[in-house]
Amino acid sequence: MDYAAGWGHLDVWLGANGYEGNLRDALEVVAENGNLRIIKWLLSSVDNDTEYESYTRFALGVAQTKLQQQVIQWLEPQVEPDSN
Repeated sequence: MDYAAGWGHLDVWLGANGYEGNLRDALEVVAENGNLRIIKWLLSSVDNDTEYESYTRFALGVAQTKLQQQVIQWLEPQVEPDSN
């Protein structure tokens, strides 16, 4: 059963200590965790098309950065020169 959290409970729902109560912070936390369902829920609160596009790009950028770091961490040991 999903907990129907609202904006007032978002800090607890996200499990984030650094959440400062705005949409950009919430998107950053959720994008780093890769929870698409919550990203969609957060973006559904944006009324203005320009802001929606801006927030969507921001969330995508955070998610891509996180994924890039995971790929780099996976590749580095494979491409480093042998120390022998």
